Amino acid sequence: MLSAAFRLKYPGLSVGAIAASAPVLGVEGLAKSCDAYSRLETKDFTDYSANCSQTVRNSWEALFRIAGTADGRQWLTNEFKLCKELAAGEEIRVFQWLMVAWSHVAMVDYPNEANLFSELPAYPLREMCKHMTNPGADDRGLLSQVYEAANLFYNYKGLSKCNDLNPNGPVDPTAWGFQSCTDIVMPFCTNGKTDMIEPFGYDFKAYSDQCFSQYGVRPDPRKAMMLWEKRSLRRATNLIFSNGLRDPHSSNGVLDSLSDSVIALTISHGCHHEDLRPAGVNDTQELINVRNQEKQYMKQWIEEHYTKLNHFPNEWLN
Repeated sequence: MLSAAFRLKYPGLSVGAIAASAPVLGVEGLAKSCDAYSRLETKDFTDYSANCSQTVRNSWEALFRIAGTADGRQWLTNEFKLCKELAAGEEIRVFQWLMVAWSHVAMVDYPNEANLFSELPAYPLREMCKHMTNPGADDRGLLSQVYEAANLFYNYKGLSKCNDLNPNGPVDPTAWGFQSCTDIVMPFCTNGKTDMIEPFGYDFKAYSDQCFSQYGVRPDPRKAMMLWEKRSLRRATNLIFSNGLRDPHSSNGVLDSLSDSVIALTISHGCHHEDLRPAGVNDTQELINVRNQEKQYMKQWIEEHYTKLNHFPNEWLN
C-alpha cells in the first residue's frame, strides 16, 4: 500500500512501483463491505476441507462455555499450554490468539517453507486443517483440535515451552497500528454465517476511541479515500498492483488494469505478496510468469526514463 501511495504522491521521485497485495479499495469510504477479508479467509479454509472451517466456526461458543467455569479455565490453561493461569474474563485473549493464527496463515499459505510472521512449513494452512477434522466433537474436543492447529503457527519448530497469549502473536503491530489509526482506516467485521468467525460489527467511533487511547491520535479516513479512489488511481503511471487471489487482502485489491501503465497482475493460487518473495522449489509457473512480467515492466520504465534524460547506464539494463 505504501509503494502505491508513494507513487501517487511523489511520481517524480521514482520511476515505477509494485504494490503487492495492497488492499487499497478496502479503506473507509471505498470498501464495499467490511466482511470481505473474513469471507475469503474462510473460503481458504473451506477449500482444504469444509470440516476445517466448520470446526473453527463451532469452536467459539465452546471456548466461551468452557471458560465460564473455574474447572474449564484450568483445563484451557493446561490444554493450551499457557504460561499463566487463565483468569475469569480472559477468554477474549484466547479468542484473539486464535484469530491471529487463522488470519495470518490464510495470508501466507505459501508452497514453500517461510518465516514471514513465524517459522512455517510449506502449505501451513493445509497442515493446520489436518488437525481440524471433526466439527461435531464436544467442547473440549473442538478446542483440542483448534489448539493443535494454532500451535503450528506459534510453535511449529517446538521451541516454545508455553504460550503467553500475546494478542498480536509474533507480529510487532506498532507501525501498522499507528498507520491504521491515522491515515489507513480499514473497516473489518464478521457475521459468523458467510465467514467462520464469531460475529462482531464495525463501529468507527469505537475504533477512533481505541486509537486515541492507544496512540493519542484519531483516524482521518478521508485521506486514504481521496488518495486511492479510482479516478486518482487512473491518473497514476508506472504502477503495478499484484495480487494472489488466495490472499484475503485480494478481496479489496485492484484486480483489473486501469490503464496502460496502471497494471493489475493476478496469481490464481498465490498468497500475500508472494511475487516479491524469494524463489522456491514449489513455485508455480504462473507465479514465475508474473515475476518475469514485473521485471519486464520495470526494465521498460527505467529505459524510458533514461531515454527522456538522454542518459544510458547501459549494461545493467540488458
